[in-house]
Amino acid sequence: MVIELPEFEQLIEYATSFFYTKIILWISVLYTIITIKKKQILSCEYRPLVIYLTLELTLGLIDNLISPNKNISLQARLYFINFSNIIIAVFEFNFFSSLHNRFFNYKKNNINKVLFIVLSTFSTTIIFYTIFIDAREILRLTYLLGSLEFLLIIYLSVDYFKSLIHEMPKISLFEKGSFWCFLGALFYCSVSAPFYVVGPHFPTGNELFDSLLPALLYYMPFSILFFCLSKGLTCKTPIWN
Repeated sequence: MVIELPEFEQLIEYATSFFYTKIILWISVLYTIITIKKKQILSCEYRPLVIYLTLELTLGLIDNLISPNKNISLQARLYFINFSNIIIAVFEFNFFSSLHNRFFNYKKNNINKVLFIVLSTFSTTIIFYTIFIDAREILRLTYLLGSLEFLLIIYLSVDYFKSLIHEMPKISLFEKGSFWCFLGALFYCSVSAPFYVVGPHFPTGNELFDSLLPALLYYMPFSILFFCLSKGLTCKTPIWN
């Protein structure tokens, strides 16, 4: 069976929804990828970041082709969104966990392993349950997974900033790559966590509210995260230090 692509106007309309913040997000991810290429950061330490960025951009663009396509069933579209959210959550946390691990010279490796196992187990359980329950129910679970992931990243970020208290007189925080990475992560997760609580209740039927809230609480904070990552990559001190 051949699935027809949606009309060009539909693609543009979907891409520019949420006050163009979706396009800003793609630009921020692409800008971070370009920054990595310009800095020629190709070592294995940066692999979790490269994989995370590639998945975010690729799945986001595929979503822009699938979501507005009425030739694909709503159930199939929801399954794709759920699966994408799960994949991004796992690899997003994997990157920040790796960053946290290397910053502390693997002294907190056991804690990070436990947190990753908890997130991965929950993710696997959700994927398993897709066989048995409706896609809309899965959507509620993926929002719950996102909330859990945000809480774990907030924990890693706060732990990082606590460690900087003793270093502050000795270093310039704005020259530390890791500072920008965890600052962006803390801002993004703190601002977006409330959206993941109310997300399962969308859409509400109020067109302005349904567009404005995701723009302010999800797409813009997410974009700021990637701009912070780009800034961190250009600092004198590598993001791992």
